[in-house]
Formats: sequence, C-alpha cells, structure tokens
Amino acid sequence: MEQSRIWFFIVVFTYDFIRALVIGLGQKSAVVQITGLFVTEVIYFTLLQRKKPFEVKLMNNLEICMSFLRFVVVCMLYSFLSDKRQHGIEIAIELLQLIIIGMLVVVIIMNIINSIRGFINKKNNKNDEDTKDNGSVKEEQEK
Repeated sequence: MEQSRIWFFIVVFTYDFIRALVIGLGQKSAVVQITGLFVTEVIYFTLLQRKKPFEVKLMNNLEICMSFLRFVVVCMLYSFLSDKRQHGIEIAIELLQLIIIGMLVVVIIMNIINSIRGFINKKNNKNDEDTKDNGSVKEEQEK
C-alpha cells in the first residue's frame, strides 16, 4: 500500500470533509471555525511533510507550499475576530489566495504536459518496436 500512495487520498478526502464540517457546523461562531480550520491545516501540513504522498518531488513541494499558504491564511483570519476593519490583512489574504490559485494552474499545466509527453513516448516506443519487428522479419526472409 505504501508503494501505490493511493491511500493518501483517503486522508485528503477526510481533510476536505472535516473542513466542510467545521465551516458548516461552526457558522454561529467565528472562533470555532477559525480554530477548527487551524487544527485541520496543522494536521494536514504535518502529514504532508512526513508522508510526502506524491511520487514526483515537485508535486510534493507544491502541495506542501499550498498547504502552508492555507495555514497562513487561517492564521491571518484570527485578526478579524476583533471589531476593527483591517484592509491590509484583507488584501494580503486575497493575494495569498491568488498565489494558491496560480500554483493550482501550474499543477494542472504540468499534468497536461506530462500526459502529452507520456502519450508521445508510448507512441514512439510502439513505432520503435514495429520497426524492430519489421527489420527482423526482413532479415529472416533474406536468409
């Protein structure tokens, strides 16, 4: 089970489900919501650091970085518990969210490129095998 690493998606699903529960059930209390999100982010970040669930090192680093940025956003939410309006923190949170979206776009583009590269490699390998097979048939016919 360790080699396939598919097991970690159970952790990701559970993480997303708990986040949704915290946000949904804690609607009347901002402190409960922020504290619940803080705890889930810390646990998820720790699991990512220890298990490194993706086979590609870059994907692990991107996921860890996105998790860290989500953690920073949750930490910044604590400042909204006071009655004062803080525009600077609002802008900082929006910028961090924009960075996270940008990182997701990078991951999607990388996956598309890797898929295309894999498809091309399979096609080239198949063509190479066909030419090898045709070459050996011709050699046998010449004998």
